[in-house]
Amino acid sequence: GHADALLDAIRDSAADLLPWLGPRYAALQTRAEVDAFIAEWTAGAAGGTQFGFVALDEARVVGFGLLNQINPFHRFGNLGYWVRTGATGRGVATALVRQLAAFGFDTVGLDRLELVIEPANAASVRVAEKAGAVREGLLRKRLAGREGPARNAYMYSLVR
Repeated sequence: GHADALLDAIRDSAADLLPWLGPRYAALQTRAEVDAFIAEWTAGAAGGTQFGFVALDEARVVGFGLLNQINPFHRFGNLGYWVRTGATGRGVATALVRQLAAFGFDTVGLDRLELVIEPANAASVRVAEKAGAVREGLLRKRLAGREGPARNAYMYSLVR
């Protein structure tokens, strides 16, 4: 039910999302692409492998949060988020991280959530730390999903 509002948020934020998320998400530019994106996340939620949530301020999408790469045996997963351009600096991301963590721990049954953040993404580092995540170290060449060389990333975690 939020496809049009999500598309509007992505279009509004594409330039800010591109450096961190790459073209797969930042380049969603049509309703059909967003519908496919939502269908992918819906199927993942049905299978318990990934969960995606829009962050709303009334009817306006102000961000997106996710739990994915879930390892049910070791009970951990990845936590990610982005906030719409113009909605930053208001605590949206920190609140979203806290809500995602509660969902991951209480509903999914995870014991650990990992936040993998590029060191240059100072805003995301601040959010992780404000939400109570602990920096565990620097992972060399951890992020390789985009064009160009693999990039280093900080590993942050939240634990039950």
